[in-house]
Amino acid sequence: MTRSDVFYARLSDDVMRRMVTAALGGDVHLRSWRELHGGLYNLTYLVELDGCEHSRLVLRAGPPAAHELHSESRLLENEVAVLPLLADLSVGVPQTIAYDGTRAVLDRAYALQTVVDGEPAIPVLRRLSTRAHAAFYTQLGRITREVHALEGPGFGAVLGATHARLAGAVVESLDAIAADCRSLGLDDRDLTAVTAWVDAHAEVFDRAPTPRLLAGDLWTPNLLVDPDASAPPIITGAVDFDRAWWGDPAADWTIRMAHRLDRPDRDAFCEGYGALEPTGHEAAARSLVYEARHLGAVLLERSRLGAPRVRVDDTRAALGATRAALESV
Repeated sequence: MTRSDVFYARLSDDVMRRMVTAALGGDVHLRSWRELHGGLYNLTYLVELDGCEHSRLVLRAGPPAAHELHSESRLLENEVAVLPLLADLSVGVPQTIAYDGTRAVLDRAYALQTVVDGEPAIPVLRRLSTRAHAAFYTQLGRITREVHALEGPGFGAVLGATHARLAGAVVESLDAIAADCRSLGLDDRDLTAVTAWVDAHAEVFDRAPTPRLLAGDLWTPNLLVDPDASAPPIITGAVDFDRAWWGDPAADWTIRMAHRLDRPDRDAFCEGYGALEPTGHEAAARSLVYEARHLGAVLLERSRLGAPRVRVDDTRAALGATRAALESV
């Protein structure tokens, strides 16, 4: 059995029932459940319950401990910590009803969360004209601005200790990704070189903005829209905040992806969010470091998913080009 087979193995009826009972008590019974597809890290199920205040909940289960990478450790617990910070967001986010990190039922941490109203955004966007897309991205820009308005106590993961200096959090993250690459037999030299650059230029990060909440993975796969609304689509909810951290807004995945939109959609995002382009030499250097961090995470994910070799090689090439651009700054 491959690592991917173990990582994404379906849970049995018996295990599902025992998880619900352990988390919610013996008076709550699992009536039915079905797997929700589309996620690339956690197993996700919609469960129907009897004897519970919530008749429907989403159960999310992380990977087995032996298959949890260092750079991705305790992600589900990190999400449990961040969701209360997003309670006032203008769109719906899940509320955690129960979390079990004991791994007593099976070797996976898991959480039961409320269901967020809406239909997955990607199929809706595919059905609509590009003009409707622009309005969608303006909404996403506004939501991202709301998230980035939240100020944190320091830099790093929401869960646990934070760093007083942004450079320390970035180095810690890059080190963890590089170590994971080595453990999987992937070349880590570009990541190690980028980490050394950050160590040598920590002052570049000291002049970054104060720590702000970064959603981590706020993009179309994790957005929900009103299925009954006419075009343009109305964003009703957002899910999957396990990679959230306190950092520089320019380092958020959302900002990275907004840069890659076609010009009309990118302009629409900026209408809701504000300017995207980094200003000045130091901001440009930080953006290259953040891109290297993103590419390292993508490299790990593609390896986990068993992506075609050409996609892995393309990611490594992009990482090498990013390192070269940084070293020429």
